[in-house]
Amino acid sequence: MDAPSARPSAQPETAAPPARPTAETPSRPAATAPRPAATSFSDEPAKLTLTSGATLVIPPPVRVKANTTATKRLPDVVKQAKVFELGDDKRLLMVNELDMQGKSCAALISEQAAKMKAAEGDQDEKRLQFRRQQSSEVVKVGGHDVLFGQAMHKGVSATDDQPFVGSASAVMCRDGNYVLVMFMARTEEKAGAPRKLLLDVIESFEASG
Repeated sequence: MDAPSARPSAQPETAAPPARPTAETPSRPAATAPRPAATSFSDEPAKLTLTSGATLVIPPPVRVKANTTATKRLPDVVKQAKVFELGDDKRLLMVNELDMQGKSCAALISEQAAKMKAAEGDQDEKRLQFRRQQSSEVVKVGGHDVLFGQAMHKGVSATDDQPFVGSASAVMCRDGNYVLVMFMARTEEKAGAPRKLLLDVIESFEASG
């Protein structure tokens, strides 16, 4: 969820040599700006407002993950993205609000369900190096279809001692809102816990007005 930044050029521009300090202007070490202190986890639920004015509730302990590339350089279909840490920087919840692109909710859920089902039987070695879809199903939440799936995703570092991390995702579409919620964890989770977490977030949806 937090992709590594782009690598620097192998041949950076050569900088001009620094001017020699004089007696009148002694050299000084460059000051290092202090890093901002991490915000503590809140014991209160966090409310995320979508562009439509609808809301979702993220359960505590929670804090917004700062300085993540996962919310930058987003494709046009993504209206907004937000990443939360859930009591641990190894437990991440990402919410993507997506553009419906003129399609109906039924069509969108059906399309994504077909993609997940196809991914379960994927034999492409290149794709399997990054993602391994384990299961998918369409369930009802609040009377609306929600697509739930579980997968293993490649870690963010080639030297990661856990090259694959468990993930679960839920796709909801209702009242003009199309949302993907994804949970990734490098911690041991109780059986069924990721599913309950995501469906609880989906169930907390409140339409604007």
